[in-house]
Amino acid sequence: MLGSSYKRRDNLREKQATKVVEALAAGEIQSGTGLNQEVGIKRHCDTRWGSHFGSLLNIKRTYPSICEVLEDIKVNGYCQDHRGEARRLLRSLKTFDFIFCLHLMVDILGVTNDLNITLQKKRSKYCKCDASNPYYNGTSRRKGSQINYLHHYKIDVFIVAIDMQSQELNNRFNEVNTSLLVSLASLCPSKSFQAFNVDELLKMAMFYSNEFPECNIGALRASLQNYIVDVRGDARFNNLKGIGNLEKMMVETNKHAIYPMVYLLLKLALILPVATSTVERAFSAMKLVKNDLRNKMGDQFMNDCLVSYIEKDVLDVNTIFG
Repeated sequence: MLGSSYKRRDNLREKQATKVVEALAAGEIQSGTGLNQEVGIKRHCDTRWGSHFGSLLNIKRTYPSICEVLEDIKVNGYCQDHRGEARRLLRSLKTFDFIFCLHLMVDILGVTNDLNITLQKKRSKYCKCDASNPYYNGTSRRKGSQINYLHHYKIDVFIVAIDMQSQELNNRFNEVNTSLLVSLASLCPSKSFQAFNVDELLKMAMFYSNEFPECNIGALRASLQNYIVDVRGDARFNNLKGIGNLEKMMVETNKHAIYPMVYLLLKLALILPVATSTVERAFSAMKLVKNDLRNKMGDQFMNDCLVSYIEKDVLDVNTIFG
């Protein structure tokens, strides 16, 4: 309704800018570099989790302005269909269900947004309700209700949302991926290698059978035990942050030659997020490459197009065709 019209989008920006100026004058928000940036409606993308989080955040920030624009369309819309659609949207936006689900999903996606970033390398007046009151889902109140608001938002909304997020995570991260990520955390040097765990690192090594044959697992265990005693006793390793800094320090102190198998684990750990991010980029690119006009392309041709699209920074057309 708002994003399809330049006039409506400009109207939304103007109303939001006016509210920011009023809030600044009243001392409700602070001014400064990078603060109070212009915010508009943001479309979400099915292949990127962060886009859903960004869309909901923008709706939450501009909620009063969105309602005002829809009120204008409801009264002054140039056709009956737009006026009716604006009236329907306003009715939904001002329900307690919408407000509750908006805050709930912002909180839930706020947690998973940190994971998404790692892999991808105003105020409004709301209504209140008593949780013990009976809940009516658009049905007649004469028939009575068997559930209350607490049951509805806890069982029908909260648990369903958590199940959807859990299912999404399980679809994206199978048992092998999850185990690798847990093992990866054991290499972190923060707080004097507090997360170090020999058994988890041995599990990680078993996934790379070519680099760590079964006959070398015993030697790797001994090497890990010697390594942790050595680095914890070396003051140069005390304030390291991140696996990348740990690997650099091992090279500078020549410990990569003393513990070659541990150093190999570090290299594999650094490669893992890059490989995962590349796969995510490939799935995102598929939707752009294989669109409605190219829905009958073969697998080999699609693969060639994806390589050219994803690695466009590497493929210099001027160099190739010289």
